[in-house]
Amino acid sequence: CRAPPARAKRGMTPLEWEVVGGRACRAAWPLTQPDFTIECLLGAGTFGRVFRAKRACAWGGCADVAVKVIPRRSTMPSREVSIMLELRDKPHPHLLALDEYFFHTAFGQLLLCMVTPLFEGSLNMWLDAHAHDVGAVGLALTCRLVGNQLGSALAHMHLLDIIHRDVKPENVLLTHARGGMHCVLADFGSAKRVASAAASRSVPYVTTLNYRAPELFFGCTRYSGDPDVWALGCVLAEVLLGGAPLFEDEATLGDGTAGQICFMMRTLGVPTVDDFFAMNPELSEAQIYSWLGRVRPVEVRAGWRQRVV
Repeated sequence: CRAPPARAKRGMTPLEWEVVGGRACRAAWPLTQPDFTIECLLGAGTFGRVFRAKRACAWGGCADVAVKVIPRRSTMPSREVSIMLELRDKPHPHLLALDEYFFHTAFGQLLLCMVTPLFEGSLNMWLDAHAHDVGAVGLALTCRLVGNQLGSALAHMHLLDIIHRDVKPENVLLTHARGGMHCVLADFGSAKRVASAAASRSVPYVTTLNYRAPELFFGCTRYSGDPDVWALGCVLAEVLLGGAPLFEDEATLGDGTAGQICFMMRTLGVPTVDDFFAMNPELSEAQIYSWLGRVRPVEVRAGWRQRVV
């Protein structure tokens, strides 16, 4: 758990300020549900924060849970909640389960609170802590285990016409049971129902940059589960590399989309015109040349018609 900041506002304790003070959660406190006690902050994202909490049980004890807190404008269930409820009706052992959700109102603000099981940490945390200890063989075994579990989880979602759109190590939660690693895919804030790739349009600016599929960089708006599969491949490569992202280079950090595309081309080879049209059939040749003109370095642009392996 991360320690709360040593500051308070409007008579709040430091932990209370963690919930309401950040840009992601300018909302009310305290959490007045009688059977929950917030203990500490576990992580923060763009739209909400996750806390470790204790929930009073019917038999008199307490259970450790995670509570995700998100500001809301109405009591209508969010898309994330509705998708998690559907996944709860059709469960999978490697998808994070929603125990319950409720709304909390105070100071005229509204909070959506989602309660889920508590896990030991994320795949990203495990790589930071253990990648150098387990060696190449251990990383290969971990890659195989994570690939099997997350692959089956994504296949289950895609069969239900749901795409995740934010697969990354931070969203893979881990626990160790019976001497083995158990992974679950979490954070369905970007998830969406898609009947078919041709049936509806979706925004291309989804998925964290290092795990974003190339067709999304080139503006494809008709996609289904393919970007999830690409992102999973990037995660597995990162495991094999001991925690180093596959498509991240110090020379391209800070260059945004153009730098990311440049490094992907230098790693995998430069696409041909047919490749561009396969990624996004709505591209024109002028747009393709425009994209290539924004990509550095010069040797990538010069050899764009050839495969560079």
